[in-house]
Amino acid sequence: MSLLRKVLPLVLGSQWPARFNCGSWLPLNRLKKAMRTYFVVAGGTGFSMTEPPFVSRERLLKHQQYFQSIHKHTYLKGRFDKITSVAIPLALAVSSLALIGRGIYNMSHGIGKKA
Repeated sequence: MSLLRKVLPLVLGSQWPARFNCGSWLPLNRLKKAMRTYFVVAGGTGFSMTEPPFVSRERLLKHQQYFQSIHKHTYLKGRFDKITSVAIPLALAVSSLALIGRGIYNMSHGIGKKA
C-alpha cells in the first residue's frame, strides 16, 4: 500500500484521490513509467539482473514442455518422484502390516508372555 501511495501521485497528479476513488480510467503507460522511475531511484539498479541465471532459457523451456506435455498425475511426472511418492509409502504400509500381523500371531500363541 505504501508503494501505491508513493507512485500514484506521480502518475495522476494532484487529483489522484478523486480519480482513484471514482474508478475512472488509469493511464497504465504512465503508471509503468512512474514505477520504473521509482524503482530505479529506490533500488539503484532498476530492473536489471543482479546475477546470471542458473540454466539457459532454452533448457528451461525444454524442461517445461516435457513436464507440461505428460498426461499423468503430478506426483508421477518425474523419474525419482515414483520412488518418493509411491515406493516409500508402499514399503511403510507393508512393513507396518507385517509387524501388526506378527504381533497378533505372537499374542494368539502366547509367545513373549511373562510367566
